[in-house]
Amino acid sequence: MNRPDPLARTAALLADPHTGAEISPDEVVNQADRLIPFLRHQKVPLLGLSEDSSAAHRALMATPAFQAAYAEEQTTHSRLREEFALVATAWAGEGIGNLQVKSVGMTPSFPYRSDNLDVLVQLAHGPRAAEVLLDLGYVELKNVEEPHKFLFRKFHLGREISAIHLHECVGWGTSFLDESLVWEYARMAQDDPLVVCPSPEDGLLITLAHAFYENKIVSLSDVQKARHCLRHANLDWDRLIRVSERKGWRDGLAACLLIWSHIEQSLYGHSLLPAPIRHQADRWLNIGQRQQIGRLVGRQSFPFRIPFLVSKQFYYRKVWRDRTIGPRRKVWDALLHTTAGIRRNIGVDSHPAMLVTLSGLDGAGKSAHAETLSAAFSGCHIENGVVWSRGGSSPLTDAALHLVRQGHSTSNEAPPAQEDPAKKVARRQAALRSPIARQGWLALVGADLLRMYAVHIWWPMRRGGRVIICDRYLYDALVEIAAYANDPDLLHGWLARLLVTLAPKPQIRYLLDVSAETAARRSATPEDRAFLATQKRLYRNAASLWNLQVVSNEGEFTAITDELVRTTLRRYYRDYWTLLNAIFLFNPRREKLAQHRQEVLSQQGATSPSKP
Repeated sequence: MNRPDPLARTAALLADPHTGAEISPDEVVNQADRLIPFLRHQKVPLLGLSEDSSAAHRALMATPAFQAAYAEEQTTHSRLREEFALVATAWAGEGIGNLQVKSVGMTPSFPYRSDNLDVLVQLAHGPRAAEVLLDLGYVELKNVEEPHKFLFRKFHLGREISAIHLHECVGWGTSFLDESLVWEYARMAQDDPLVVCPSPEDGLLITLAHAFYENKIVSLSDVQKARHCLRHANLDWDRLIRVSERKGWRDGLAACLLIWSHIEQSLYGHSLLPAPIRHQADRWLNIGQRQQIGRLVGRQSFPFRIPFLVSKQFYYRKVWRDRTIGPRRKVWDALLHTTAGIRRNIGVDSHPAMLVTLSGLDGAGKSAHAETLSAAFSGCHIENGVVWSRGGSSPLTDAALHLVRQGHSTSNEAPPAQEDPAKKVARRQAALRSPIARQGWLALVGADLLRMYAVHIWWPMRRGGRVIICDRYLYDALVEIAAYANDPDLLHGWLARLLVTLAPKPQIRYLLDVSAETAARRSATPEDRAFLATQKRLYRNAASLWNLQVVSNEGEFTAITDELVRTTLRRYYRDYWTLLNAIFLFNPRREKLAQHRQEVLSQQGATSPSKP
């Protein structure tokens, strides 16, 4: 293996202080601005570094860069742990135990540096565990679903505050461990009563398999966790090897052990892998595999990347040799894995389109809620956009109004920018008293809105499956015109029928309901309260006519927007399906998963597993 960058070697020695290697405090301080980002990028928990009291660690911890990063990670750790404590308590009340898949018991044992909290529950408990998460306000992201792995996220103000990857088995496309043994040998973490972690044997298998088969890169945290497991005095190599043999990946385990051993030699000058195990791992590989791994470690540096084709070769052999599943399941697992890989590599990212509209008085909070909804969809990796549309507020209508003013010698000037709200309402009402002017304005606004909707809503939804969030929609335009014309019947008129027929159909129509006083207070521009009260009455009619979902927005913004986010995302994922995803077998497969769950439980003779 190529000699690693000095920065990587220094970071490795800091991440594993038990090597006894001396590090110069001055060297650490001089590299602090590069060391801290490197350690964090490699997912090494900075909270664990404070456990060591060497001079180099003390020097590093005294730097402003470390202190700022440490404080940030403390906040993250506390937030994630508090959120998970709520989940663990709720699960315990249902008799559901849990295990932190990516924890190996190092301090801190709570795996706050993981992208998601990967939590294992017993197979029979999976459906109820998911229901509990939904009851606690989580949303299931069906666009990242895998067999027996489901991702749930919780949002606050449109931002993710907790992500739980619910596992019913330990695997990536297929199971890699014997889950019954994982539960049997699971142990409570020494530093945190909330964390149940795998045994050192299972922790080592999980760390190696996840990096080799899933991530295809060995990070410093992977090396750190593997060395922690290897230091266990009574590591049961026989059980570890038997599990890999039954699950079909003994050669993959051998490749991992050899790769990790080379990485350790390069970073630390020695390996914790016992020499007899290393020789045994070498014998598990055929000549071609040994040459393949030899070439790989010979040209790699650190971080260590696993070539895609190498990982896939070992994966398909694992599926074929797995003694715990039948031929049909092997074919299905391999097929799902293949189609998922093709979909990722050719860049297929298909999602259902959706239109969400937010209506209400000026000052009702439409723009603020649109922003949080957009942020939440982005957090779910769903492409989206916010569209603002107001009838009569576009370059086209502005030009038309300018021409009209030029045609009237007494009205050839635009109204003042700071016009009194009551005067503005009176002026517009007077302009719409003429039947000709009213019908002309209706036609102009209707044509302008349909043009805008075609370009900014219909086409993006048809072309790319985007979610469009409309800050104001046709309902607002109709209410506003009816209020200025002082004619409620316009809500039933020809323009209303035309727009409702031709405009894109929203899946969710929110009406943010506030009093005229509240709207006037919140509005960014001065508003006439009497006119707002008139609009409010018309919005009630509109809600009944077009089935708008009325949401009171008088209360605290945080609670209301969090509920809107949950409701909207759950509605979106309720009908999550696209034809392109169906071709790649990527749409949610709940019925097939439920069938497989029952088959496995029947084979195990375990319809009601005991609480771990």
